[in-house]
Amino acid sequence: NFALSDTDRAHLAFRKACSLPKQIKYVIATLEGDAHSIRHEMCHARYYLDPPYRDTVMKVWTDALTPSQRASVTAFLTRLKYAPCAHLDEWQAYLVTEKPNFFGMDLGEAQKQLGASFPPGSWR
Repeated sequence: NFALSDTDRAHLAFRKACSLPKQIKYVIATLEGDAHSIRHEMCHARYYLDPPYRDTVMKVWTDALTPSQRASVTAFLTRLKYAPCAHLDEWQAYLVTEKPNFFGMDLGEAQKQLGASFPPGSWR
């Protein structure tokens, strides 16, 4: 999944090859029928397209995690080869779609706070 750039040559070529209109700003790709991955990737789309949600993610990251927990999550995502600029986005997607101990610590309270930002009955 990725945000489509209007200036990146590879993105422009991709847009043309797939006949994607300019209104398409974000691309999600998963294996057919992989509902778990679709939910994870939808979290990335929401993070990119929904500024109030992005603000909520930042608030939960800052308020619900200790500095030590944030450092551990950052180290975890770095080991998975995620670029630092993607850490918050990846953190929220894993937090929403995985068990609270996915990062090797109990982040149940952070998961609960972030989950509260999803409407009842939503795809989450």
